[in-house]
Amino acid sequence: RHLTLVAPYLAYMRQDIAFVPGEAVSQRIVEHFLASLFDAVITVGPHLHRITTLDVAVTHALFAGDAMQVLQDAGVAEVWSTDCVTHPSNAVSVTPVIARALHALAGDRAPAR
Repeated sequence: RHLTLVAPYLAYMRQDIAFVPGEAVSQRIVEHFLASLFDAVITVGPHLHRITTLDVAVTHALFAGDAMQVLQDAGVAEVWSTDCVTHPSNAVSVTPVIARALHALAGDRAPAR
């Protein structure tokens, strides 16, 4: 009767503008596609806003190649990330937040355990 997608990391949501004329805006395409399939979508930090400075707390630990080493070499002592994407830097669990969102969708306002 009701289908909810729980996607702690939702790819393609970062591109919210066209960077080159004629380029597809993947966020809009994926948004409409998911809306046609699901009654609700629960995600974490869908990258609707750009960050212009280097932070040590990240939502999704998507570190390509030696990116973590580059950060450490630059003097970053610790990187904390959510467990949306498995990585050694995971320090914050999103499970309680997602559970509360699911309970709210179900009409159950009781706190998640």
